[in-house]
Order: sequence, then structure tokens, then C-alpha cells
Amino acid sequence: MRALVAVAVAVTLGAATACSAAPREPPLASATPTTPSPTPTAGRTSTGPAPTPTPTPHPTATPRPTVPSVLARLPLAARVGQLLMVGVPAGGTSDAALRQLGRYRVGGVILTGRSHAGTSATAALTARVQAAVPGPAVLVATDQEGGAVQVLTGPGFSAIPSARSQGRWSAAELRARAGDWGGQLRAAGVRVNLAPVADTVPPGVSNPPIGATRVPVARTT
Repeated sequence: MRALVAVAVAVTLGAATACSAAPREPPLASATPTTPSPTPTAGRTSTGPAPTPTPTPHPTATPRPTVPSVLARLPLAARVGQLLMVGVPAGGTSDAALRQLGRYRVGGVILTGRSHAGTSATAALTARVQAAVPGPAVLVATDQEGGAVQVLTGPGFSAIPSARSQGRWSAAELRARAGDWGGQLRAAGVRVNLAPVADTVPPGVSNPPIGATRVPVARTT
């Protein structure tokens, strides 16, 4: 019996000695407990509410001014000037003429006559017109019909066939070519082409130069 008690005491003392000799765990860096982030598990559904996505901001487009709002800011004389389209020589104009355009604040000009200077020179002319007239942009127009009537030619401008020739093209070809001609006018600062849209002459009616360059059509009732 005494032998058993002695063995038990020896085992207990040995265990206590081993515990006192073992290194101690280092203290925690912070006394505040942290909650570990949940690890997503395939096939599990979160029981909490779904997070609300943050909407992506989109730039707000600035509304374009309407015609009534623009006119409301103009004096009466300038409103009258918006009704006018004044002829300007396509080959160039004088500073005195430009001052008159600005004085009356005309709303539009039409390039008249003939110019063989090309798109760059025409763009310089239309820029001078725009700079001379305060207020809304001037509507610059010309007669770029094709055939016998083509005001603007030279470098950058294509030679436009007559309407009779254009009438033989397919719709796709005519649309593509007209797009090119329109781009040339835009590069020159011209925004309106006073070209024919539906000018036709019935058979037996003399109406030159329209009748000489357009395909006659039968009169319908």
C-alpha cells in the first residue's frame, strides 16, 4: 500500500515539474476579441440580408438649349436677323461686308457664285463669317447640286455628276456617294446643301436648266 502511494506521488511530482519547465504561450497582441470572417462554402446559402450594391455614377448630360430659349435671350433686331439668309461670294468677301453681317446679326448665309479654292479655303471663309456674327451659329448654305450647278470645287471637293447620272445608280451607291459629298461640305463649314430633292419636269414641258439635266417623268393623276 505504501509502495502504491509512493508511486502516485512520484508521478504527480514529475507531471508538475514537466509543466513548469514547458515554455509559456505568448500573450495576445490585443485584448479585444476578433470575429473571423466567414469562409464561403459551396452549396451554402447566407442567412443574412444581401449587401446592397453601390450604384455606379453616370455623367449627367447637359440639356441642349431649345430654339425658344435662345430666341428669348436675343433682342428684337437679332430675332429679325435670324430670318435672313444673305448671299456671300464663295470666293471670298470683304471685311466691310462681314461687319454688315454682324451688324444685322443674320441667321444664315448662302455661298454664291463659283469657287475653285477647295475645302480649306472655304472653311477659312465660313470661319470668318461665324466670327463676325455674334449670337447663335450662322447657318451656312450653298448650291452643291452636281452637273451644271456646283458652287464649290477644287482640292477636297469631288466632281458631282448631274442628277440624271445619279438616277442610274443603285440606292446603296447613291447613299455612299452622297455621304462623301456631305462630309466634304461639313469639312468646309457648310451645313445646308440647297440641292434638288424632287425636281422633275413632265414630258413636253420646257424648264431649263432643270429640264436639261433631270430625267423627265410622266405626269400622274
